[in-house]
Amino acid sequence: METPNLEALRAQSPRRKMTLIRMLWPTIRECLDAGHTVREVRESLRKDGIEVNYKNLCACIAELRAREKADAAPAPTAAPAVREKVPVPFPVRKPASVGGDGRGSDPLENVRRLSGNGRPGFQYPGTLSDEELFGK
Repeated sequence: METPNLEALRAQSPRRKMTLIRMLWPTIRECLDAGHTVREVRESLRKDGIEVNYKNLCACIAELRAREKADAAPAPTAAPAVREKVPVPFPVRKPASVGGDGRGSDPLENVRRLSGNGRPGFQYPGTLSDEELFGK
């Protein structure tokens, strides 16, 4: 079966630049892998008559690289095995002596110290009485 219109369409360049870049991707990837910059690739494309914005070219390259990475990732073939949950014992620490005074370390020492009257930072005492504010 002959399809002259389809053959003519195949011979034309695509209208969308992303499609054109996707067609040229193997060559572009080889240039980038060889150490050429995206700016050099863009300049070469411009000389070949393909005007593409630098930002758009970078976005296309990033998308094509992401697709390659996703295609290269092995697809899971089976559901992962469910591991039996085994209770993990909580580690019991022996109290260590602090400063040689024989007391053990207190994990809440900082909380107790900061929650007392000597809290660091600004302390708002509340409002003053009218006499203290305005005088008699």
